[in-house]
Amino acid sequence: MRAPLELWQVVQRRAQGCGLRLTRHALPPIESVERVAVSMTHAIEIEPQGLQLWSGELRADGGSRPAERLGLAAARLLAGHEESVLLAAALADGNGPNRETGALIDGETCARIAVAGLDLEKELSGPDCSAALAAAGDLLRPIPAARSAAIASAPTALYMVIGLRLPRTALGLGGA
Repeated sequence: MRAPLELWQVVQRRAQGCGLRLTRHALPPIESVERVAVSMTHAIEIEPQGLQLWSGELRADGGSRPAERLGLAAARLLAGHEESVLLAAALADGNGPNRETGALIDGETCARIAVAGLDLEKELSGPDCSAALAAAGDLLRPIPAARSAAIASAPTALYMVIGLRLPRTALGLGGA
């Protein structure tokens, strides 16, 4: 596994190669994951179009895995924003093999959760967000073999969140 700085550099090169603007942020100080989701989705929507990248520590309230809870909280805030996506994933969990999953959220995640017969607010207030994310097809699964050596030496939980907002015209959605 690459160190977070190396990952940042890889993402930066790829973004530039695609002609995207990239803004890097530190994860906000440890607080409610739902408040962090508000901060992140706000940045995705008000910053210039392109990539927003956060990395650092993240802890979940309510017992769920932080990346999942962040993803589900962000889904509520990005509902209807077809031009925006958010990827929340664990790089390391600081406790040996990583069982943390993640989420890839878009403007239709809430709709897919509702079609599956689940209530996003109820799922978000519960102890585990994975069922709602899986029902939406937005749950990421870990690849333990690819990460095990680096994770064993990680002293703390590390997360990366990538937000992307593209121009509506680039997506064939019409004007801004």
